[in-house]
Amino acid sequence: MLKSFQTFGLAALIIITWALANPSSVRSQTASKAPDPGGWMAAKWGMTENQVLAAFPDQARRLPRSERYGGGSFASIVIDSIEIGVIAYRVHFIFQPSDSTLEAVNIGPADDSAGICAAAYDHLEHLLTNKYGAPSYRKDGDDARVTSRIIRKELTWRLATTEISLLYYTHDSIMTTARLVYRSLKALEETEDKL
Repeated sequence: MLKSFQTFGLAALIIITWALANPSSVRSQTASKAPDPGGWMAAKWGMTENQVLAAFPDQARRLPRSERYGGGSFASIVIDSIEIGVIAYRVHFIFQPSDSTLEAVNIGPADDSAGICAAAYDHLEHLLTNKYGAPSYRKDGDDARVTSRIIRKELTWRLATTEISLLYYTHDSIMTTARLVYRSLKALEETEDKL
């Protein structure tokens, strides 16, 4: 179980670090069916750690030790399990290093098995497309830069203040992960300005 969790954590760290470090990967705009959420559920961009905890009083908890992401961002608040459809997800709230305000929300299946991750990606793609319309960016398929078999899929919806990315990654079916990431466009643009 610990080895599975460590592999899951490494895969999540790789994907989220890449996503936070490559903010310019998506540039096109898309018309949205639903209004911009301005965050994720009750958590809104710019909230402090205490405000996020208060927004989810019976679900969110402070991590004993913050998890570090690229650019100094950190996750210090987590929801251990929330169901979307029939799949349980773990939610990490990611804060900016400069002022400790909410800049992203990282959501991944609580069970990181290959079958669950593939089902989660397909289910979330369906839900997000129904809610926000067609994604503004899509990448599907194999990564031919390496000799082992890597499949990476990415869908992105860009709204007024929020970018929503759905990511799927598998490496020879040894390591598989699916992630749904909500990011503040303001924080994303501040990161781009530093590049």
